[in-house]
Amino acid sequence: MIREILFPWALMTVSALSLPVTIIKFLVAGDLHAFTSWSTFRDAWFAVFWINVGPLAKQTAAPNVIPLLQGRLKDGKVQDKVVSQPLHGTVLEIGRGVGMWTQFYQKTIDEAEKEGTAGPDKIYASEPNRFLAATLKKHVKTANFEEVYHVLPVGVEGLGNTTASGTKIEPESLDCIVTVQGLCCIPEPEKNLPLLYRYLKKGGHWYVFEHVRNDESTILSGIQSFTEIFWKPMICCHLCRDTAKTLRGLGEWEEIDLAPPQGESPYEMIPHIVGTLVK
Repeated sequence: MIREILFPWALMTVSALSLPVTIIKFLVAGDLHAFTSWSTFRDAWFAVFWINVGPLAKQTAAPNVIPLLQGRLKDGKVQDKVVSQPLHGTVLEIGRGVGMWTQFYQKTIDEAEKEGTAGPDKIYASEPNRFLAATLKKHVKTANFEEVYHVLPVGVEGLGNTTASGTKIEPESLDCIVTVQGLCCIPEPEKNLPLLYRYLKKGGHWYVFEHVRNDESTILSGIQSFTEIFWKPMICCHLCRDTAKTLRGLGEWEEIDLAPPQGESPYEMIPHIVGTLVK
């Protein structure tokens, strides 16, 4: 229990250590303008933090995310066989950071082509943090994945604006949406998540792995709420969002399969839900 309670504070410590690194980077680059814009400085600070923490987040998430996208997860439990539709068609990723899952997508596409099955054929990655988006573009170019993987340097609110993103996402044009540790950062979820719902086709799949509010007990919920006071300015995301409830209420779903990951401690201050919603 102590480990779970202290873990968010360990991440906040990494964020605090990332602050002087960010300042030094701007000073070395001679970019003093960044110190006059809080949004620019905040994005740069988070980028330094996430580039260091992202690999750990991927390592922690992979045992659930990879089976989820392979269609091998139900009720929060990994299955030996495919039990639902794997990732396919036109895909939108939200808040993709530096592209932690691009290698998995490339492997999935290659395997689908060899087996003659329907895998992803186009992936849009929404990343509004310009520092992370720039790093992501370089990563995709180095991986020779540009033909399939398209970085959109905008948030959810800009996906329908061709001028802002370079690509306009049309309503009901997406086969899949992937949100992995991204909905915690989306501003105004009551406004932006319904937009994502609109972009999904009828029968489309929304794959979810997100950290959420701890409702195990009043004490744990209170500790998490106290932690969020410091977490929000240090990590730039929300710790206590009831994302499962929000997703369920977006509209009509043919199927909803959201549950805590198997084996996750009830004392987690960063607990998760994982699963799929089918429109």
